[in-house]
Amino acid sequence: MNLAVVCDAFPPKRNSVSKHMDDLTKFFQKKGHNVFVFTPDEKITEASSLNISEKVEVLRCKIPRFEGSSLLRRLLVELSYPFYFYKACKHSSVDVEKFDGIIWYSPSIFFGIFIFYLKHKSKCKAYLILRDVFPNWALDLKIINKFTYWILNVFALLQYKIADRIGVNSPSSKLLLEKYSFLSDKCEVLWTWLNADFSPRFNKLIQENGLITFVYIGNMGIAQDIFSFGKLAKSFKSEPKIKFLFYGRGSEKQNFKKFVQEESLLNVFIKDEISSEELSFILENCSIGMVALDIRHTTSNIPGKFLSYMEAGLPVLAKLNPDNDLIELISRFDVGSVVTTNSIDDLENAAMELLRKVKTDENISDRCFILARDVFCIEKANEQIIETFSR
Repeated sequence: MNLAVVCDAFPPKRNSVSKHMDDLTKFFQKKGHNVFVFTPDEKITEASSLNISEKVEVLRCKIPRFEGSSLLRRLLVELSYPFYFYKACKHSSVDVEKFDGIIWYSPSIFFGIFIFYLKHKSKCKAYLILRDVFPNWALDLKIINKFTYWILNVFALLQYKIADRIGVNSPSSKLLLEKYSFLSDKCEVLWTWLNADFSPRFNKLIQENGLITFVYIGNMGIAQDIFSFGKLAKSFKSEPKIKFLFYGRGSEKQNFKKFVQEESLLNVFIKDEISSEELSFILENCSIGMVALDIRHTTSNIPGKFLSYMEAGLPVLAKLNPDNDLIELISRFDVGSVVTTNSIDDLENAAMELLRKVKTDENISDRCFILARDVFCIEKANEQIIETFSR
């Protein structure tokens, strides 16, 4: 099949979306499909740039820079995605009538019009990989008001309408979307996936010198509530054998740095985001992965960082909203400790419980690998998506 993939991040960009879509396109290719990727790019100077990355054709579509800008500017740029993508197609003379199937990743919620254009030209079906039920969570966290929510929800509903099949990342997200009658037979659970070449790495969770390292990777935004882990680190200030590493970027990173400096947290180290190769090395030398989502969320989310921790055999300390499906996964496979309150005492108790388990449970890394292998299977994801185009 000739497959079109549309996503807002692709290598060399460094984030979980980029990694997951890179892994998926490579797997499609491994199965004999031809893959063409459409992705926005702030750095190119022309309207478009067409190149081949490991036999995958990639059309990079020029967009205005918005990272580090206001939420309003980001909104305006993303609203314009269909225009910039259409312009890039015309500039590069891409054959938009050749596709047998279209896969697109959300967020962003604003690809819908461009997907409709591709569907119309190629007369094929489209599969929406929905990893984030936006704008619902933004309303939960009071980032937007109800009026803004209703406007943004029009674009979310538009992409749901355009999709022939929607793969959500958890059972509760499926139930949420099926409240809309027109989605009752469109949705399925499509677990996020790991690279097909994934193999267990048996690293020591505790270093020979007794050092225990908590690590956080990924976005440091409003939704992640990383300050909870900053406060946790403060409670461990007097423990010389415990340190906290934070890798990533986001709207709250500078505020978090300021908090660490003001509290004189010498056990906290904040770094920029890193490549997948560097990440593997870092995680091999860590003990516990950290996941945090604001407990006001009413939607479920499986952060990409959780997969990275499981792949590395790291148990997790998770602060989550009470209805998150990740709680059940962590409990079923016994791969960490979970807190569903804003209490720092609760978080500290959960951390102490997990530290004891790391020191005494020799099989905890094995269970992480089992969860990664059994749940986050790229072969199953491939089958679900391709089945849509084969009907």
